[in-house]
Amino acid sequence: MTGTAQVAILRSVRGYLSAAERWTPGDHFPVLAGPPLERYRAIQPDRRLPRVVATKRAGRVVSIGGPVSRAAARLLAVATARPHRHVPAQELLGELANEPGSLSAVVGLPAEFALVGDWPGRDGVPVGILTARSPAALSGLIYRSLTVEAGVEDRTFVASHPLLPGAAEADAASFAELGQLRERRAALVMLSGQGRECCTSLLDGMICGRARPLGVPLPLVAGERATPCVSGAGCFRTDLTPADLLPAAEIHARLVLVQSCSAIAVGTNAYPAALSVTLGLLDGTAVAIVGALGVHLADRYVPGRLQDALAEGVPLGEIVGRLSEAGGGTALTRFGLLGDPALVLPAPAALAAVRRDDPARSTTVITALIGLRKALDRLDRLRWLDVELPDDAVAEVRSRMRRLGEDSSAVEAPAQLAELSDALGSVQVEVVDRLVARIHGPGWDPGWRSRGFRQVRSRLTNCPACGRQIAADVVLRHPVEPALHLRTLQCRRCGDVWWTTGSQLPPIEIAGPLDLRVRRYARVPFVRELVSRTPDELRVTVGYAFRRRKNLGLPPGSVTSCVVPPYGRYQLRHEIDLVTDGPPADTHSMLVVALSGGVLQTATAMMQLTERPSGTTPDGAELP
Repeated sequence: MTGTAQVAILRSVRGYLSAAERWTPGDHFPVLAGPPLERYRAIQPDRRLPRVVATKRAGRVVSIGGPVSRAAARLLAVATARPHRHVPAQELLGELANEPGSLSAVVGLPAEFALVGDWPGRDGVPVGILTARSPAALSGLIYRSLTVEAGVEDRTFVASHPLLPGAAEADAASFAELGQLRERRAALVMLSGQGRECCTSLLDGMICGRARPLGVPLPLVAGERATPCVSGAGCFRTDLTPADLLPAAEIHARLVLVQSCSAIAVGTNAYPAALSVTLGLLDGTAVAIVGALGVHLADRYVPGRLQDALAEGVPLGEIVGRLSEAGGGTALTRFGLLGDPALVLPAPAALAAVRRDDPARSTTVITALIGLRKALDRLDRLRWLDVELPDDAVAEVRSRMRRLGEDSSAVEAPAQLAELSDALGSVQVEVVDRLVARIHGPGWDPGWRSRGFRQVRSRLTNCPACGRQIAADVVLRHPVEPALHLRTLQCRRCGDVWWTTGSQLPPIEIAGPLDLRVRRYARVPFVRELVSRTPDELRVTVGYAFRRRKNLGLPPGSVTSCVVPPYGRYQLRHEIDLVTDGPPADTHSMLVVALSGGVLQTATAMMQLTERPSGTTPDGAELP
């Protein structure tokens, strides 16, 4: 044994076990010699190892497995005035379930946790696992956990794969920028990368979890997955050279957040523990690791939530629970803790400029997005009625909607939502433009597309045009697309009065007389009033056209967009030029088409053209 004024450095496991059994606060703290201790010494001022000061912490300490784990757990428990219980690994889950609300620090070696068969915190127990790949590394972790203020710079460092959310706010997005992690120990390091148990990857480099240098074979237990390097070959990322691999043990940090798949796999590891990137970090100078469990979707707001919780003085075990549940947490955003769950670490004074989520903003944006998505779904269903949609524009709106739904809490989200609403409005304009042109030329009518629909109900009602009770209010449903309904008012005298997609009354009434009588060779006003039936503001695109009258010289229709206030009215006025081409006298059918929120509706108008009396001008005045 060698010693300093604060630490008793043991050269053998037997000596460590004996010293741990006798230790009481005030004595030299026993630590096994080895690379982990030397890495910790290297970052201390004057290379002087810090003194352990006993400080009470909440919760309890539990150990599993053999004498090394028991001894390390006893040291932690005595130094923090917590009860200590040792149980067989196979009984750990039951032991934790007995005190589900207690902050439980569980100490053991990786092979001992393998006997547990699952992540010990699987049932939401606020647990932290103190484990390491060797007795020396485990003893070093216990020592660092009791001297958390020593050898640390009060700053935060953020590194991210450049293609992941939050990369724009990171301090490093390339491998070359990670170099300072080898030289200076930050209070908080946050890593977000693509990876698996053995690594956290950037595009041009990787943090590697190997316990031995590349080229040295590693032990493999039956049933474990292997990478090429396990047998002594090179890295599975053949695009990288050994110089592009940063050993996790060489990263200096007090607390590390790791967002990559299966960053923490204690009790559930598919690969050898000798490859684990987070166990590699614990071979270095880390006190605790907050890491993803299983398949993980990177969340750009986790760094901000972590920093905020540290600033509140929340114990690490409770912070991990918050991170797993925040933002509507799913099984793809679960975190675990390697470290003491009762440890309260101060937030660095220099916090990273990362994004904060805003649940209220997210709720508002999501609610609006749901409305836009329903409108787009209704638009898509119009294809069953042979309505032409601008496919590229619709696909772009859906893509933007998906992207906004993935980050509805972003500061930019409200502005992006407004832009998305405008884009959907532009789609509606193009749909009505195309439809009006078809109505005027080859023809289109919702009644023609109702073949095959099944009647849901029909009731007798008054016709608003002729006033007689000879109209039928009919609801039809598509046999293949049951979400598509047509509703129509059919009068035995007037014919089509109106149609709409949906089983309910259309959101607006297109009000105006059905029959219009005008002279030929005149410029006549065509007036319709849009009357809202809803408490919502409606963005409406409305147009009109004569049905299949292009070849007869009737002028093309027009399209306009407007906003109708809640339960309000909007008057549309168009001038129809019957002078230029002189269409024939007859009763010509017109369709008014309105599209709002993906709901399409039409209303019929019948324009009777009569001959202009001889000796009169187009406006009806007598010629001189």
